[in-house]
Amino acid sequence: MRCLGIAERVKEEAANRIKNFPQHTNRASSLGHPCLRYLVLSRTKWQEKRPHDVGLQLIFDEGNLHEPNVIQKMQNAGIDVIRTQEALWWEEPKISGHIDGMVHDVDDKLIPLEIKTMSPFVYERLAHADDVVAAMMNGPWYHQQYPAQLLLYCLLEEKPRGTWVFKNKVNGDLSDVLVELDDHLDLAERIVKKAETVNDIIDNGKDLPPVHDEYTVCENCGYNHICIPDNIPQGQMEMDTELGYYLDLREELKVKIDPVSKELRMVEDEIKTRLKRYDSDHVLAMGWLGKKVTVTRKPQKGYEYSFYKWSKLEENNKAEN
Repeated sequence: MRCLGIAERVKEEAANRIKNFPQHTNRASSLGHPCLRYLVLSRTKWQEKRPHDVGLQLIFDEGNLHEPNVIQKMQNAGIDVIRTQEALWWEEPKISGHIDGMVHDVDDKLIPLEIKTMSPFVYERLAHADDVVAAMMNGPWYHQQYPAQLLLYCLLEEKPRGTWVFKNKVNGDLSDVLVELDDHLDLAERIVKKAETVNDIIDNGKDLPPVHDEYTVCENCGYNHICIPDNIPQGQMEMDTELGYYLDLREELKVKIDPVSKELRMVEDEIKTRLKRYDSDHVLAMGWLGKKVTVTRKPQKGYEYSFYKWSKLEENNKAEN
């Protein structure tokens, strides 16, 4: 098929704009991320973050196009939107952000505005949820960042509420949802505490937090090549949260009781049973990394057997640094 190469040139231009930028604060847009280790690395090793691909850059570009469109629609409807993209800063927990804008609520008080564009499926799920914050917190991990961001802006601006405006990016439909800070104060306080924990780890040179135990969080993370040792290729790693519990228990029992005790053998049997599920080269289990080792016995008969050699990820990373 003949073409002018327009699409390729557009993608090339988008790829040239993909860069890592310094991060010396806790960004409000990221503090809802479920992995504490990610938040620390974002500030200490931002230079080493693997850049996202051009496909994701094009998605970001689309979002940047939709936001001014929503604001324009609101202004055409007589709704004032002020302080768009104004920088915010909270000194003590080192939290920074940029608000999409401020609008007047039913009491004619200015409150933070956040605009989110989304697919029709996500739009229908969130726009009609009885409790949007709960729906987000029970959804994919990247949706959990939305409530944290808006609640933090309410705290930063000392406002009792904020509002989302959702846009269905296929048909342009809009939905707005008010969020009362008092209804979600526990969540807001946990997010601030998370920022303080990140500061404490960095300021006092403490060990990195454990690797997150959900593969969906780790699989496309920009830091998984330095967070998980040996740059494990995708498709060669399994994750098993419960297995990590048994590995920890085994270590405790080795110290406390007779190595041939019935209790320890039961734990060993449970570990072996769980590992039979996997045929990958590596297993990540709540802070433990198992590397498959194959041993050949009686080479003349071609007899081999495999087992996993376990180490704590904190020890791996200390050895590499």
